[in-house]
Amino acid sequence: MIALKYTILAQDTLSSVANGLNAAAGVSYQQIAKANPDIVADALQIGALLNIPAADGGSVALKYTVMAG
Repeated sequence: MIALKYTILAQDTLSSVANGLNAAAGVSYQQIAKANPDIVADALQIGALLNIPAADGGSVALKYTVMAG
């Protein structure tokens, strides 16, 4: 189940997004990659949307803010 959509920002990488979400909500790189089969991890497009799955398979949504640095 997709819990939320995340908009790719300048400087984002799939790893950086996954690391932040894993720390905040237990969502792994592999879970994010699986939920986004059409996304090329090393060629993210600014403004593209990533599907972020619920870590527990439920529908828990969260708010995630990318901070500079």
